[in-house]
Amino acid sequence: MTDRKAVIRIISLLLFMAFLAGSAHAEVFRPLQILLPGNLAGNLATFDRNLKITPDLCWRITGQLDSFRKLKDKDCLVIAPGNDSSIYSPVNYLFRGELERELIGRCRPDAWGISPADLDMFAGSGLSQEIRQRVWTNHETIDRQTLFTPFTTHKVGNQRIWYFNFISPEYCRHLPLSNWGNFAADGPQRSLRRLNLNFTDNDITVSTVHLDRNEIELLLAEFKQTPGWHLVIQVASPDHPAIFSTSIPEQQGNTWLMSIENGHTHLPQVNIFRRNNGYPRLTLRRLAFSKVRSQSGDELFRIADNKIRQSIVKPLHVVKPSFQASTASFRFAGKMHARLIRQTCSSDVTFLRVPPTQHLVDNVICTGHILSTMENDRIHSFRLSGKELFDLASALVKNSDTHPTAVAGCEVTWFAGRITSLNVAGQPCRSDRHYLISTTELTLQDTAIRNLALSEKLRGYEGETLWKVWMNTLKSHYIADEQLIEQP
Repeated sequence: MTDRKAVIRIISLLLFMAFLAGSAHAEVFRPLQILLPGNLAGNLATFDRNLKITPDLCWRITGQLDSFRKLKDKDCLVIAPGNDSSIYSPVNYLFRGELERELIGRCRPDAWGISPADLDMFAGSGLSQEIRQRVWTNHETIDRQTLFTPFTTHKVGNQRIWYFNFISPEYCRHLPLSNWGNFAADGPQRSLRRLNLNFTDNDITVSTVHLDRNEIELLLAEFKQTPGWHLVIQVASPDHPAIFSTSIPEQQGNTWLMSIENGHTHLPQVNIFRRNNGYPRLTLRRLAFSKVRSQSGDELFRIADNKIRQSIVKPLHVVKPSFQASTASFRFAGKMHARLIRQTCSSDVTFLRVPPTQHLVDNVICTGHILSTMENDRIHSFRLSGKELFDLASALVKNSDTHPTAVAGCEVTWFAGRITSLNVAGQPCRSDRHYLISTTELTLQDTAIRNLALSEKLRGYEGETLWKVWMNTLKSHYIADEQLIEQP
């Protein structure tokens, strides 16, 4: 009996020692938190037609992020996914994304991605060193050179983390990237293979993606054959909504899938718990800005508020009191959109659906009034033959009763919904000539235009926008009130 008890004690002791050894061996990797500040989509602040400025909650992100960086029981990696810009956001457009870059820069990200919306915002400027440091994996020039950083690696505790950022070539097709030379986006799967990187079984990759579902599936197939653990994060946007869960990472073998959205309302936090063997465990938290305070964020906004205010109150045009006396409110004339676009683009003809515009109540028209009373829009310029121009004009005229249309540079005569004559610069439109046409993206999305056989030719966006046309023209040209203003 005594011998049996001794054997049981020895076995128990051995099991206990094995448990301790296993526990110590399993705690080689500390928990890892990945914080993802960004995806602001231009949502820093808004202002109305009375030029009252309202800040967004995202200014609190700096204080919130600093508090998580101080945690002693976790390793921390900060990856800014980008997608902070939007040409449709007044404040973002006014400063060409400067305020967003400054805010996210205060978060001191270890890596910083870029999105199609960011590229659209930066395309009108040169490639500064700051922009070139952004991560874009699947891009190249015609001679196989890289302008951006293809990937980054990070040593966090005992773990090696790789960061990639992929953008669909389709999302770049109509971006004005010609200022940067012969530049193109490659397929994500092919670009990853071409890098020929040396992954190990203990590596973790984090990829932010601006891809459609089919492209993501191809990328996943590549990662499933690659050593290590791979997290793929789809960055959702207004044009491309979330494909995967925004609350629970979905596991597929050695890969995990998730989407992030509305980065101006919360900070996404991915927690990774892992041992030496078996699959890591991933959780996702969305840390709401509404539940935190940030003194540093408040101070940043006070500085930004002063910049915004000085810019939006700059006067561009003064409506004479005598002209305004008959009414308390007015708005920009629909025909002026076409006239100003034609003048800016030096085009032969401008056709467009008149964009919705709010009324103004102040006779001093400032920069902020342009940005707050009409939505921004991309302007496209392209060449058409006389016959194609006639077909385009016919399609627009058919629905002009329900969708107001503005024209500049030509005279159109129609009867019973059909064009009877079309003159350009006072001369009949000739089928053997080519004309430079300008219009807005809103117009090109019209069903009547999209059904045309020549719809694919109606593209030519080079960075010109409706806001830019109005601000530059009102500032540099005299326009009579009678032409500019439309009274109710």
